Amino acid sequence: MDKESFKKFTEDALKNILLFGEAFHRKPLPQKIVFQWGYGDKKERFRENLSQIIVDNPRVYIDEDHINPFLDLVVLDILPSNETLIGCYVSGHELRSFPERNWNGPPGPYIYLVLDKIRDKKISKDSIKKNLIEKGLYSEL
Repeated sequence: MDKESFKKFTEDALKNILLFGEAFHRKPLPQKIVFQWGYGDKKERFRENLSQIIVDNPRVYIDEDHINPFLDLVVLDILPSNETLIGCYVSGHELRSFPERNWNGPPGPYIYLVLDKIRDKKISKDSIKKNLIEKGLYSEL
């Protein structure tokens, strides 16, 4: 996948992680994203050009034959500024061509995760699954 296409794919992934988080949170998440690499409070945070920041990282993308196959996008928190904090953990895997599927099913390298503090503890696994199906983020393999 060329860099411009991967950037568009990344923009879509940033929209999808919000939908994914909403399936676990059971309420809409703020649509404004604050992004950081990894976890923790002391990380540099970004608010603009997020897909470009991600794609320009050489641990994520070099060229169409060298893309990280596993990138965790994680809903970390809802900030007091009414923004959703998203973290990205870059795996140490060898870069390769665009993955058709990752280990949890969707095409591409992004794996969507939600921290427990965002999850509605009363929601059942079946309800989460139903929410993900409705949002187009899950299908039976």
